[in-house]
Amino acid sequence: MRNIFLLSCRIILLCSGLSGCDLNVKNEDKPAFDLNKPFSVVKDEKISIPETIEAPLIVQGECIFIKQDHKPFVTKNGETIDTKDWTSLIIENGIRYEGKVCIAAKEFQGQSPYNIPFVATIFGEISELYIDNIKIKFNGEGEIFFRQKIPLEFGYNRIPVKVVGKSGRITESFIEQTIENIPDKIEIK
Repeated sequence: MRNIFLLSCRIILLCSGLSGCDLNVKNEDKPAFDLNKPFSVVKDEKISIPETIEAPLIVQGECIFIKQDHKPFVTKNGETIDTKDWTSLIIENGIRYEGKVCIAAKEFQGQSPYNIPFVATIFGEISELYIDNIKIKFNGEGEIFFRQKIPLEFGYNRIPVKVVGKSGRITESFIEQTIENIPDKIEIK
């Protein structure tokens, strides 16, 4: 299990923002990779990077962001690869996106308009983020925490989310939120 854990750590550190790494692990005792050689875990030791870049991706939920020091490394073929641009590579299911925003509404209570806490993780080339048509301030990639007052009705609600990439491309989605009426009365028996 030690090798599998180290493999996971290596992928997180080297693929920050790059998801969908294609692993080629033979078995737990004899892994088909060398932990001392970056990306030897990737099939054929190459990363297939699509040329076409799509508008930013929005994911409802939380993501892990790990800041990496961008050190170049040399492949088996002697080619030097600089990793400084890798954090801006957002590849999901073979599609390359300009950036990615993972966003989650956390627990809250009170009355409408609710002061809702949000956690958002920003990857890649994102220039603007809007929640319920209000612009959220952030400084580049990383995790941000903020609160926003939003009027919601009892039952099912959709909170609009809009992400603008540095190219100007826009993606719009929503965060699903259900509000339940809980009586204020406490009974002790």
